[in-house]
Amino acid sequence: MPQGISNSPLAPALQRISAWVLDRPPLPELLGQCCDRLRPTPIGLELREALRAHGHGTSELLEWHWDHRLGRAEGWLWQEGVVHHFRWCRRDGRLVVQAQLRCTERATLQLLT
Repeated sequence: MPQGISNSPLAPALQRISAWVLDRPPLPELLGQCCDRLRPTPIGLELREALRAHGHGTSELLEWHWDHRLGRAEGWLWQEGVVHHFRWCRRDGRLVVQAQLRCTERATLQLLT
């Protein structure tokens, strides 16, 4: 601690704060890109490949997120006018797709890239 601060009444508070910051556990390691924890690029590529392998190659991902603790991706995809909810387990490659909404397209869709 600098000399001027050691005589200050703030010194004990600053010592406690610095101890608290240093005692905090480190953040968990990021899997995938540092800028996108919920949709890492490598997982997205594997997910798109799994969709193609299971006959959903013409579908478009509307929204999805990756749960690294469970090792699965979950979200929504669009295929032939129907919005589907899906769950994909990376470990065993299992893909569960359920039709949710039949839609009429009135405006262009905004797709994730």
